[in-house]
Amino acid sequence: MKSIRTTLILCMLLPIVIAFILLGGTLTVYMNNISITDGNTNMLSSAKQTAESVDSVLGLIEAKVNLLAMAGNILADEGKIIAKDKDYFQKEMNTVVIKATEDIPGLVASYIRYDPFLTYGTSGTFFTDADNDGKPEAVTPTDLAAYDPSDMEHVGWFYTPLKNKKATWMEPYFNANINKTIISYVSPVYLQSGKDFGVLGVDFDFAYLNKLLDEHQKYHEKECFLLNEDGKILFHPDYTEGENFGEILGGKYKKVLAEILNKEEGYVNEGSAKNAVLLGYHALSNGWKIVITPSHKAIY
Repeated sequence: MKSIRTTLILCMLLPIVIAFILLGGTLTVYMNNISITDGNTNMLSSAKQTAESVDSVLGLIEAKVNLLAMAGNILADEGKIIAKDKDYFQKEMNTVVIKATEDIPGLVASYIRYDPFLTYGTSGTFFTDADNDGKPEAVTPTDLAAYDPSDMEHVGWFYTPLKNKKATWMEPYFNANINKTIISYVSPVYLQSGKDFGVLGVDFDFAYLNKLLDEHQKYHEKECFLLNEDGKILFHPDYTEGENFGEILGGKYKKVLAEILNKEEGYVNEGSAKNAVLLGYHALSNGWKIVITPSHKAIY
């Protein structure tokens, strides 16, 4: 009797156990799918939010410099420029430049420089807070005539926008004179005759963007990259500027780099656990890319 009773109980319980196993398996698959979907969404939204925050800073600078460049085009006095009128170069344009750029966050310098072949090597004005009193002052500008136009290290910031015929973002670089990494936005300025005669621009402290990027570390890791249009690293706490994103970590991101560079936004979720390639990316207005690369553990 006992054996029959046990058999009956087992027969009654078995379907229930099987049902719970099937239900548990179904729920596990469902929750796993939800987790993956949420993870993909979060990677993309994190990259997008970071990009929007950085773009708000870059957009302010672009608007200020572009408006100032338009004013420079209108206000340019060709007669005084050709006559190499130093009072015009060093006084009349000073107020315009300083007033238009003084509220840019993280501002290091603002300037308008003139073609040294049309004027002279130090023509123009350059404002920076040389004595750290919180107020920018005019200082002696770099002698442009002392460098060949092909010398990108020293005068690339001047000749690049003239060559491009448009306002240009220069990639971050370390300035040993002020011990800061700076980023520049420079625009050509033209005479009313259409002849280019100078460059107007600003330098600001890259640490300001660095702070924004750090504030958007959603997963509290060092997961935020800033890349240029060629996939070279412009910012990451652990990697050197100029390294190719596709070559770090043994080429982990090599296969997905082309997608990142060719699309405005997206996410990648390939592989599993420690070997997973997990990232979200979003383009900035100037063509650079924000890439978020959380670990498998952090996102799941």
